[in-house]
Amino acid sequence: MHMQTYTASEAKQHFGHLMDAARQHPVKIQKQGRPFVVVLSEETFEALEDAYWILQAKEASEEGFVGVEESTAILNQLRKKNLNNATKSQL
Repeated sequence: MHMQTYTASEAKQHFGHLMDAARQHPVKIQKQGRPFVVVLSEETFEALEDAYWILQAKEASEEGFVGVEESTAILNQLRKKNLNNATKSQL
């Protein structure tokens, strides 16, 4: 993907243009000739964040992690077992 690139000085001088461009596509800002940050729209950021969390959930599922409902059920069973054990030891 080819991105429009600004130097840090250009970004300061043309901040309004940079923001307009970032609404259309990510914009790279260089500092001292090296890539420093990328500016992107809120919509693009949210899409990337959603994709990241979907990937994390998929990987966790493939590795055998359980979901919220299953975790709650397991914890409830353990609590009940511990409560029963505590009650028996008091008798």
